[in-house]
Amino acid sequence: MSTLTSAIPVGSIVLVTGVTGHIASHIADQFLQKGYRVRGSVRSKEKAAWIEELFKPYGEGKFETAVVPDMIAEGAFDEAVKEQIYLNLALCFIVWHSFNKSSSPNKPEDTSAVIHVASNVSFSPDPNAVIPPTIAGVLSALRAAAKTPSVKRFVYTSSSTAAANPVPDKVFHMGSSTWNTSAIEDAWAPPPYEGSERSWAAYSASKTQAEQEVWKFVKEQNPHFTANCVLPNSNLGAILDPVHQPSLTSKWPIALLNGEPIKNVPPQWMINVRDTARLHVIAAIDPDVKNARLFAFAEPFNWVQLAEMVKKVAGPSKSGKMLSMEALAKEVVGGKDVSTVENGPAEELLRKWYGKGFTGMEETVKENLEAA
Repeated sequence: MSTLTSAIPVGSIVLVTGVTGHIASHIADQFLQKGYRVRGSVRSKEKAAWIEELFKPYGEGKFETAVVPDMIAEGAFDEAVKEQIYLNLALCFIVWHSFNKSSSPNKPEDTSAVIHVASNVSFSPDPNAVIPPTIAGVLSALRAAAKTPSVKRFVYTSSSTAAANPVPDKVFHMGSSTWNTSAIEDAWAPPPYEGSERSWAAYSASKTQAEQEVWKFVKEQNPHFTANCVLPNSNLGAILDPVHQPSLTSKWPIALLNGEPIKNVPPQWMINVRDTARLHVIAAIDPDVKNARLFAFAEPFNWVQLAEMVKKVAGPSKSGKMLSMEALAKEVVGGKDVSTVENGPAEELLRKWYGKGFTGMEETVKENLEAA
């Protein structure tokens, strides 16, 4: 795997927006492990101090934050993409280059990829409060990348809900041309904007329409960079900082361990969050991955299956608070996710770059419970 060629120079800067989030922090971590430097956009320098501390072991100048207080503002990401914040490294480059004029390495301040993860996750039932801001954010990131010649790759964190919402016991297929048009219709239906169904419709529509804007931008603007999208379903697995990251999905196994059923959420597919992060890295570095929708779907589950795995991993001494499987089944949405999905290409890419395919449920739950 060490002989694989990267589409962006190792050591160059990768911008990860919304870097304090659960998925985004894992993406940053995976890029750092691959030898890239990461600049993470945050809303506030003070509130993001913990993540600078988290990544400090990677060494001086490997990770830094850039403040973007409002991602929907005009030119919101322009400075984060182009600003030269690694001044000491840049100075070293100038001194080194003055003695090595025959070489032209990648400058340390070059941003080679933009990974846009930040999104509106307010789960407001009002589509006007969710969809336009999400679209504005992705367009701002795209325009900033288009203004920066060094950017070679743009990766958007889409969602499984951009293809379809989970529907128990219904057989359907999700592929590269599948779009969640029903969510758009439901989200923009006349008010009142109330209830969890409208909230999920607004969120799903925001991811659907935002990803559609990515492909529209690519088609109409023909930018100098390559764009790819990653569509993850429920992200389970390790939480890098349980105190500062109130993750929605990755705390499901912990909730089940504590006897708390996950209500009003249908069975669906799971993915280890590290695999989701690695697919973002692959979408940025694999020269052959172009204009792709990578489906981060490892395996389907229902709540009883997940609870049984939690009980197995935790063992008798730690699972005393758990509901019985019979009691749990009465509290959660039943049935199974029997949908099929075009996830083969994503798994093959994981094998190509990381030596193995999707991480299974048991290993994923073990990582989850370490945060309990």
